[in-house]
Amino acid sequence: MAADRVSVRCPNCAARLNVPTTAAGRRVRCPKCRVPFVPPTQAPPPATPGNGGLGEDLFAGLARGATVEVPNARRAVRGGLLAEDGAAVDIVPAAAPPQEEDLGGQRRWDLTGWVLDFGKAFSPAELGSRVRLVMVVMGVAVAGYGFKAVRLQSSYLPEPKVISCAELIPRGSADNAHVILTDFVLLPDYVYVQRLTTWQGAWIPAVPYQQIHEAVARTLSIDPTQVPDLPDEQWKRALRNLKSSDFDIRLVISFPAADGKDYVERLYEVETLECTVVSDYGIGRLRSEDRKLLEGAYPRSNLSRCRVLQEGQATSLAKGRAHQVGGCALVLLALASAAWSASRQPG
Repeated sequence: MAADRVSVRCPNCAARLNVPTTAAGRRVRCPKCRVPFVPPTQAPPPATPGNGGLGEDLFAGLARGATVEVPNARRAVRGGLLAEDGAAVDIVPAAAPPQEEDLGGQRRWDLTGWVLDFGKAFSPAELGSRVRLVMVVMGVAVAGYGFKAVRLQSSYLPEPKVISCAELIPRGSADNAHVILTDFVLLPDYVYVQRLTTWQGAWIPAVPYQQIHEAVARTLSIDPTQVPDLPDEQWKRALRNLKSSDFDIRLVISFPAADGKDYVERLYEVETLECTVVSDYGIGRLRSEDRKLLEGAYPRSNLSRCRVLQEGQATSLAKGRAHQVGGCALVLLALASAAWSASRQPG
């Protein structure tokens, strides 16, 4: 054993350890049972047998009231060791000495314990841990929104792309999220977001003109090519007979500036709309009850695969960057708090 180490036993599991002399008087953790203890300032003096041999050591220990263990029980019994009153002494063989373990692996075990304590810092069992967990979830959500907004703005060109509804639905807007939508029809069943008594936007499904023609043709049992030649009265009557369930919605337009029914009524009169394509995450901003209303009105539709447009510019690049920084900062703050908590754990 090196001169700078001293052999001690763990008071919990009795493992024999080689502890650096610099650790004397300081708390260390046993690498076998993970229980911390303070090693003695110097190694205990080795036991030296007296002149009386094994029997003298045994009787001396019994006189002090100690429990004496003899490594070789059979040889002790053959030697006829007796107590002072002549009764035989029950001698239990000592357990095999544990293998000597070096404290050099202490750093690895300490790192494992720190990682476990770090994970416990996010356990929902304690209030502080729940707060950290909420911070991480919120930070990831905010940062994710920021990254998507920045990616969206990178494809938002100053010059809009003119595209029809029938072209946009199957192929998207390619490399330009700034579009002017044409040849569309806004359907009557829509939802609006309301806080107290104030509107805070509306969501309106849209379909290509061709899909309206096909629905009218099914209603009148005629060929779709004959629909443009219908008299106005017959066309309007057919439109009134159409049902929401006749349409498979593939496009929803968000109007965040909608503040009432008058605003929405004016939208049904426009022929073009300047929008931003936000199809990858826009529909997720709908509240669950609003989404259920749309799904109930259009049972043939799967809103999870709808393209989503937003009237005007979806968000600014600066706002997206702010969400990125704020979300990442929230996550880092939670991780730093967890690391501090793990370092404060005993042992």
